[in-house]
Amino acid sequence: KPFGFKCGPRPSVPRGFGIELRVSAAMRSHHCMVLCLALRLGPAAALQSTSVAIDSADLPGAWADPNHPGHFRHIKLDGENGIIHSTDDGVSFWDVPIGADAAGHVVADFSAKGGPKDLTGELVEAGIRWSDGNVWEKMSAKGITLDRCKVMCQRFGFRALGKAFADITMPQPCVLKCDEVYPAL
Repeated sequence: KPFGFKCGPRPSVPRGFGIELRVSAAMRSHHCMVLCLALRLGPAAALQSTSVAIDSADLPGAWADPNHPGHFRHIKLDGENGIIHSTDDGVSFWDVPIGADAAGHVVADFSAKGGPKDLTGELVEAGIRWSDGNVWEKMSAKGITLDRCKVMCQRFGFRALGKAFADITMPQPCVLKCDEVYPAL
């Protein structure tokens, strides 16, 4: 009985989702009651926060296109408009305009490279689901720049840099990957 209170499952709530607290007379101070309330609400609050909101703020970064493996699609936004910068062959690079709204809907104009003028897409948990059935997966982490990436590599912070760094275990290959995933556009 640490701190003078007992914890146990509530009979009417499935095990692990509720906590019943019995506070002893010595524990009836204001601070202890706040602690008990926090312990009681913690699991419920954690369960409610499991759904992830996806919006246009998640759009900038490096994306893997399964139709062009090894060549990331880099999206840069300024407000609701931006560009996709990439390559299909590693030699010639292209930029296409992209627009996004706050709800996570996107429209890209691939006509300059022989594609559709108004390809629509939607940000979903798996990535960007395009109207042609293609799904791009996010490979970078939100808020990371090229310089910050290289610093994180030296500090063995590979896991915080995005999915593209999942198999990296040493700083030197990590720094090289930073140039690929977080280029200075």
